[in-house]
Amino acid sequence: MNQFLWDENANEDALRAWRQRDPDRDILTVHAAGLSQSSDAEVLEWAALHRRVVVTQDRNTLPGIAAERLRAGRFMAGVVVLDLTQLSPGAAADELMVLAGVSLPGELFNRIVFLPL
Repeated sequence: MNQFLWDENANEDALRAWRQRDPDRDILTVHAAGLSQSSDAEVLEWAALHRRVVVTQDRNTLPGIAAERLRAGRFMAGVVVLDLTQLSPGAAADELMVLAGVSLPGELFNRIVFLPL
């Protein structure tokens, strides 16, 4: 089962909805990991070391940093970018549940996924 790291830029209502619908899913917040105020590069490095897929709403900087990381040949556990201008928090939780449910462990490694698809 993939493990997730919830970025501080991601919507807390979507996180609550996902946890309510999927209480056994391993979702750690950046805050709980001790990464508050860390740079995107530091968050991606920590997530890679701990094999956690980063969930973010940051469409401007984090995907670019993740892509640069991949171009440099550096591993990452994956990034999921939410667009909550097109999804309600509940719909985002549903999309995340589907993605998490159909993804095999490690299947999101070195991938950047945008939701909605």
